[in-house]
Amino acid sequence: MPTRLSDLAKRLGLDQSTVSRALRDDPRVKAGTRSLIRKTAEELGYRPNLAARALAEGKSRTVWFVIPSLGQPVDREPAEKAGPRLLELGYDLLLAQHYGNLDVYRRVLGRIAAGGADGAVVIPHPASDGEAEAVLLQRGIPMVYLDRRVAGVPVPVVTTDNAAATALLLESLIVASGRGEPSIGTVVIGFSPEANDVERSRAAAAEVTAARFALAVLRGTELRDSRDLPLSGLGAAYILASSERRVGEIRDLLGRGKGGAPTRIFAGTFDSWKGPTDGYGRVAVAVQDFAAMAERAVALIVDALEGRIDPRRPALAGSEAYELPLAELRTIL
Repeated sequence: MPTRLSDLAKRLGLDQSTVSRALRDDPRVKAGTRSLIRKTAEELGYRPNLAARALAEGKSRTVWFVIPSLGQPVDREPAEKAGPRLLELGYDLLLAQHYGNLDVYRRVLGRIAAGGADGAVVIPHPASDGEAEAVLLQRGIPMVYLDRRVAGVPVPVVTTDNAAATALLLESLIVASGRGEPSIGTVVIGFSPEANDVERSRAAAAEVTAARFALAVLRGTELRDSRDLPLSGLGAAYILASSERRVGEIRDLLGRGKGGAPTRIFAGTFDSWKGPTDGYGRVAVAVQDFAAMAERAVALIVDALEGRIDPRRPALAGSEAYELPLAELRTIL
């Protein structure tokens, strides 16, 4: 017969409430007593009834990570880093993917609002109107956006300082282009400002940096619409892109400059580069600090769950942006 909490308390000569608190690592129980209780529980093979605990506490002690997919580093790596930290703090991480499907995204948030989790860290769907998030906030369920936010929703976001990171990335390539190579004449922006606030921030920073160096600016969409741009006479072009696929597309188009002469390309992107590097003058990768992002998001959620922050107050249910520096600027060519 399994050992019950009452059996453990009787063996130790303590109240069940004291034993229960000690097993949850409650600091109100002295450290020595907590250690003795945990040791005795292990000896007796005691396993807590998680369903009963959740019912008694009114908590599931779970935090959901809601992400688009496992395909991109920004989607999967913060969840990988957050899981062990949540376990240390007594919470389990559940992972939900919405696959870019708005209906699935809303359904997942609806399940959280219905009591499926105590809190949530969310990479939002770009088309969300904020209604599903509003239900969570009305019910006092802590929520933190990761990477980007939904406009008008009073939820904090943990992200990278995208403007500073983009400027650093572009400047590194401009400097590299002047070392024995033709200087950069044009900045090609492969971001989609209409997509989300991260893309907008990066595109705006690229434009500002290009203007500071008196460089021409072209959008990636403009390149896809025109295959005869007079770029070859500019010496070198810099491409700022958010995925290897876009870099490849624009590189192919740039190679078709006036007269068929190839254009020297210096490429920059975020997080990873999986494509070939042949034909580039330089390839640089701005690596976001996913460990720091996960740590900050977990701290915000757990502080709210443990009562250190009221999820209904602006301290958490506000619109703060926690913008973190890059982990590194990596040159792979």
